[in-house]
Amino acid sequence: MMDHVKSLIARYTQKKRYFIIASHGQTATLWLASALNQHQKIFCTHGYSYPVESADGRDHTPEQEQRRIQATNDRFWDLSVHAYLKELEEAASKPVIGNVHAFTIGRLLDLLPACPKETRRHLTLMNMVRHPVSRTVSTYKCWTNEHDETVIAPFVEKDFNTRCNHIIDYLTSRHAIDFNNNRNKNFVACLLVMEDITRDARLAEKKKIHNIKYEDITSDMDYLGKITRQLLGWRHKLSASELEQMFSQNRINRHNKQQAATPDQYFENWNDWQRDGFKFIAQRNDMKNVYSRQGYDFSFLNSL
Repeated sequence: MMDHVKSLIARYTQKKRYFIIASHGQTATLWLASALNQHQKIFCTHGYSYPVESADGRDHTPEQEQRRIQATNDRFWDLSVHAYLKELEEAASKPVIGNVHAFTIGRLLDLLPACPKETRRHLTLMNMVRHPVSRTVSTYKCWTNEHDETVIAPFVEKDFNTRCNHIIDYLTSRHAIDFNNNRNKNFVACLLVMEDITRDARLAEKKKIHNIKYEDITSDMDYLGKITRQLLGWRHKLSASELEQMFSQNRINRHNKQQAATPDQYFENWNDWQRDGFKFIAQRNDMKNVYSRQGYDFSFLNSL
């Protein structure tokens, strides 16, 4: 009898743990995936087309495992959540397997019902959020830099022509805007994306999925520790030295040498139609209430 109990305990304690941190676009996601990989018990991939990076910016995963992960990434859109996690598990000899940024909350929740109960029982779900003004600025910067603007242009054009009509109609009734200018199109498309991101944040809250705050995870070591311990579960520990190593990896946004502005400063620096467009989507999507519940300040948007 005692041997049977010991066997059951052993089987339970040896179970793999899984996690998925959803994100609509990159929001410190590569930084977080890299930080989590500093822990000896965690294997974390980023997106479905990026290698696993360590703090020094290199992929230290053995070459054979890299090939297996790449093969999984190549078939990502055809895989169920269960199959995806199991393939990562087979490629890595770590007890905690996870991913940051491959899924949005909406897609993840659509796929989750087909996931076996045993896998779901050991799966932790979270979602990345950021202040909507700063998030809009970040997306716009990404979409208007020299490299990414060319890559993203077809997607912006498609969204602008098919999904942005409500924003365009509102703005053109109040402002004279040159929409032959790609930068103006980009900003409107960023507002549309912010609507999608807000829906994800609201859905995560409704489903009691923890929204990880970008501003806290990248600046507060204790908050990073709290999130990591939730992903590890009770079987695996996080020491003070491990947490310090995770948090002290290379600085977030290494390419950006300037001090980031605050949301109210970003908002003030926008022109009239950009501020008006943001207020329009904020009111339309109840943004103030959604994000205030996450602890974000909207006091500078008095008209909302």
